[in-house]
Amino acid sequence: MSDDRRRALGVVGVPTVRPADRNGFVTSREESAVPSPLRSGVRVALERPRALALVGFAVVVETALRVAAGFVHPLASLLLPPVVVVPLLGAGLPAVEAALADSDAGSPWNLGRRFRTVGTRLVAAATAGHAAAVVLGATLFLVVDTPIRYAAYALGAEPFHSAVVYVAPFVGVTVGTGLAWGLLVPAVVRLADGDAAVPAVRTAVGVALGAPRRTATVLALHAAGLLVVGVCVLTAVEYSGDFRAVRAFLAVGGVLGAAAATLSVTFLYPIHVAFAASDAAPRRREIPVRRLGLVVLLLSGLLCGAAAVRVTETRPTADARPLPDDPTAAYATAFENTDATSYEVTYVETERGRPFLVRTAVDRPDRQFYSESNFSGGYQYADAGVGYTSVLWADFLRLGTRDIDGRTAAVEPAFWSYDRAVRLDGVFGIPRPGTGEWRAVERGDGVLVLELTGGDEVYSALYGFELENATYETARIRMRVDTERGVVTGGDARLRATESEFGSDVRVRTRYSVRTGEDVDVRRPTALGSRTLGEWVWKLFAY
Repeated sequence: MSDDRRRALGVVGVPTVRPADRNGFVTSREESAVPSPLRSGVRVALERPRALALVGFAVVVETALRVAAGFVHPLASLLLPPVVVVPLLGAGLPAVEAALADSDAGSPWNLGRRFRTVGTRLVAAATAGHAAAVVLGATLFLVVDTPIRYAAYALGAEPFHSAVVYVAPFVGVTVGTGLAWGLLVPAVVRLADGDAAVPAVRTAVGVALGAPRRTATVLALHAAGLLVVGVCVLTAVEYSGDFRAVRAFLAVGGVLGAAAATLSVTFLYPIHVAFAASDAAPRRREIPVRRLGLVVLLLSGLLCGAAAVRVTETRPTADARPLPDDPTAAYATAFENTDATSYEVTYVETERGRPFLVRTAVDRPDRQFYSESNFSGGYQYADAGVGYTSVLWADFLRLGTRDIDGRTAAVEPAFWSYDRAVRLDGVFGIPRPGTGEWRAVERGDGVLVLELTGGDEVYSALYGFELENATYETARIRMRVDTERGVVTGGDARLRATESEFGSDVRVRTRYSVRTGEDVDVRRPTALGSRTLGEWVWKLFAY
């Protein structure tokens, strides 16, 4: 921006440079009467319908492109550079500057000529800037999310719902990218106003580090705009049903998100231009090298630490709860302690002919799941980056699939889907607590044997619901509990019943064997080979 234009905008009003405040803003008497960039930007947003029309058109077209990219893959909508918004708003910069200067005549809205002049360099700036914004946004997400998740694990708030694990990285990096653009916009404004690339970048870095109050204000405005868009998108999720319904989510979320983004950018656009005009002093172009080095060192250290914690699956584990004296409460506590640690449950049904065996293992420190049965002859495996099975559990934000020996390996954080679908209290798990009164039948040598009787109580403990119109001949469950570690170690169940309405018989004779703790070690199947890049990405972001 030339000095003549800055004087026209009222931000360089006197030839003598006055002392500046700690944020670098000139505080002379002549300039103290100039409205703040925030007030000036809001005034233009409210009083200039052409600015609103320009922003609305740019945002709607940009949103349409991102929705179309999202149908290819949701990540494409995040990674697509803002190749519409940045060039169009850059082309309209002179008119907005004139509006900020209260010029009734203003600059002509000759967008075509302006776009031909600066369009190419602004498209390049949009591409390079978005790459930098995504990197900064991912860094911000990892640095912020890791201590939050770590604290949640320390408090025992797990397992997280699979929807949170799948969506949180996408939302977090998107928000971080939007915030990062608040730091990069000054460089784009300089480029649109004729500055060369290197001085424009130096100015943006110098402004971000040299004026913390201004930087905090801009980031707060971006955060407010992102909050408005986020509320609208969440509303879209609520009314589009399941979060996996990607097309419904993109369609409804695109409409509401475009409306909210238009409202947000309508105010942010002239405010950014006004702030850029207020950053006219030449010394603002100087980068505070020491402060930049400190910021880079701090962010690098935090990023490396967060990445190391997430990739190595480092997390605290809650201590096992002591067993209460009451038998019913003791079994419930032992069940919770078992579910909170690594476990391997071997389920053997021997009532009918050939024994039916299902072995399920969950390795919590390494976030691995394994299940096999002697009837299907196959197995299922999942970890923080892949799910290997003949049945796919989820497809949202999947980073590819591979066919191996007729089975599908999907690149996704499948552990959380399996861990919730195949539960410790599932059909092939151990009996669930809370269905009736247990009693202690044996104590000694660190072992507590608990028994549950009663037809409805036993059936509900085994299957999660009661059998209607049934008569029971035998109904008993006995489970062993390690009193020192407070976990279930095994047991058996017996059930004989007749369902009166249809005359069907229920015959159950089951043995349970349970291993817990460090003895459980799930191995990655050799058929999968080494981790792919997509698996490492999910292992980093799904923690």
